[in-house]
Amino acid sequence: MPNVEVPQVEDKAKFLEQRKHGSKIFPIDCHHWKSSNGSAYNVWHWHPEAELVHALEGKRLEIIFANKSYVFDAPAIVLIPGCVMHRNNFVGEGKINHTLFDPSILDLNFRHLGTRMPKIY
Repeated sequence: MPNVEVPQVEDKAKFLEQRKHGSKIFPIDCHHWKSSNGSAYNVWHWHPEAELVHALEGKRLEIIFANKSYVFDAPAIVLIPGCVMHRNNFVGEGKINHTLFDPSILDLNFRHLGTRMPKIY
């Protein structure tokens, strides 16, 4: 896993992804990415949501974050923490699902809905 040069921290604000990911009631966003021409990538970006990358098909998917490059073949799942500069690159053909979510939903107390799960233990 070679080190990769990431855009400078002082420039981070201009790399904030502008796409809205879910809503306050349903803080999850899913989208599909397909590479059919043998080479596809997205630009450097970040967002406050965590991102679950699920490679369904393909070979040589590169995900770059935390100053490292990770290359793998499908099937694979990668979790990218929120607020981390990252990008994806498919050298070959493939299909990927991206699920972005507010990590606070993993609390399972449902505070964002104004209620709490009862303790059953």
